[in-house]
Amino acid sequence: MVISLNVYVCRVVDWDALPPRCKLAGDGMESMPTPKALTIDSAARYEIRLQGFLGPGWADRLDAASIQVESQPGAAPITVVTGAFQDQAALAGALNLLYDLGLPLLSVACIDIEPDKLV
Repeated sequence: MVISLNVYVCRVVDWDALPPRCKLAGDGMESMPTPKALTIDSAARYEIRLQGFLGPGWADRLDAASIQVESQPGAAPITVVTGAFQDQAALAGALNLLYDLGLPLLSVACIDIEPDKLV
């Protein structure tokens, strides 16, 4: 019997640099005064960084507000997808699509939480 699992490996950008509203409950920072916490069904904005080129036409398929490509001479292009996702299931769907396209995932960061959607 062969079992296949999709595993996403992300590097955490500077955890201390994340805004307090984006840190997860139970992350060892219980002393931090945040009245609400991100949950799997919270709407939030994310920044997804990929190695390679992804054209702006993919924004609708990813429910993303913007797709920008950063390039430096002698280095592979980096695509930055920024958008609001209704919950983490929608984020996972976008990550699965990007995985299917064969673009290596560099990072995923929560950049803002929709305040009216918090528990």
